[in-house]
Amino acid sequence: MQSLTSIFGGRFLGMAIGLRYVRSSRSFLSFVSLIAIVGLVISVSVLLFVQGVVGGFERELKTRILGVLPHVTLYGLEHLREVELAQSIMSQSNGVAGLDLVVTGPGLLSNGRKVVGTIVTGITPISYERVSSINTYISDFDRSDWKAGEFQIVVGRGAAQALDLIVGNQVSLTLPEMTASPVGFFPRQKRFTVAAIFDTDSELDSSHVYLHINDADTLFRSRQNRAIQVRLKDPLLVVEAVSSFYEKTDNQVLITSWLSQHGALYGAIQVQKGMMLLLLSLLVAVAAFNLVSSLIMAVNERQGDIAILRTIGSARGLIMSMFVTMGMVISSIGVLLGIVLGYLLGSFAEAGFPWLEKTFEVNLMSEYVVHSLPVEYDSMDVIKVSLISGILSLMASVYPSWRASNLNPAEVLQDE
Repeated sequence: MQSLTSIFGGRFLGMAIGLRYVRSSRSFLSFVSLIAIVGLVISVSVLLFVQGVVGGFERELKTRILGVLPHVTLYGLEHLREVELAQSIMSQSNGVAGLDLVVTGPGLLSNGRKVVGTIVTGITPISYERVSSINTYISDFDRSDWKAGEFQIVVGRGAAQALDLIVGNQVSLTLPEMTASPVGFFPRQKRFTVAAIFDTDSELDSSHVYLHINDADTLFRSRQNRAIQVRLKDPLLVVEAVSSFYEKTDNQVLITSWLSQHGALYGAIQVQKGMMLLLLSLLVAVAAFNLVSSLIMAVNERQGDIAILRTIGSARGLIMSMFVTMGMVISSIGVLLGIVLGYLLGSFAEAGFPWLEKTFEVNLMSEYVVHSLPVEYDSMDVIKVSLISGILSLMASVYPSWRASNLNPAEVLQDE
């Protein structure tokens, strides 16, 4: 019992001395500790900020892109009984959150000489909420005013800007289907009135338009353009859902999912997040090496204290605990301040990015799926960053502490 008490007492004494060394008023030792802390603050904040940006893109893909787009689409429903059967089958599936019948196909929007390719979707304004959150991105427009036969169209902000459209303008919608006339075959075309403009701040604003389902049915004139769009409770389980739908429909329909359009992007985000964590962890490792040099300098400056402690019978464990404590306190301060700085960087970057684009009149994110700089901090990312930094700092503290515990007190005191 006495030996255990002496061991733990020695460890606590070593920790107390290590804490005192951190607060040392010696100018050189304080400067060395400050440099080590600054290095950790910068590396941890950069690592956390980059993880936050990648996490922000993942959040935008899940909530914005997958909130608007259907998770699964069933094509090939030419007859009404097929539609009713498919709807009945889908509604009974456990993973389905909602579904709705649509009419969809490719088209070209044109205003004068300006043309934009787009995906046309005919929807039932009220019931389409079961599938998509597009209604939340349409402002100043009452869905009850969206009536069939008035040939109204809702376009995205990107398409509206490309075609110089505002609400109330006329725009031509051309379909790839051909219409026979006495003088030949011509693409099917119809003039629509812009009823509203939606703004998701993503690539969807340039590639999708919405009509009333009856107007779309009249325009396409083909049952092959009918489809059922499905929203899943968990869009990441789309592979299992598609397999289940094929089994339940006996492979009589064509089924597509969001993976066909954005699956590669989601996979790239997951890989990028892991790779950036790995690569930027090397930056933390560099800061940890800086901690090694700082502790070695501290050992050299405290050789006299170490020799005296060893002479009066202090164990090597006490000496090691002194400098391990010193290293862990320095790293803890650096990691904590780095996390705070990382959060501040994320907040300022997300809030200040629109101001930056407006000031310099440039759209920096126009080529990306999301046209803003999203930042999303996950608690697991913070834990990972803290653990990586703590482990690297602990490893960096071991060698200087071991070196200090192996100093020969006789040689040190001889030189004093």
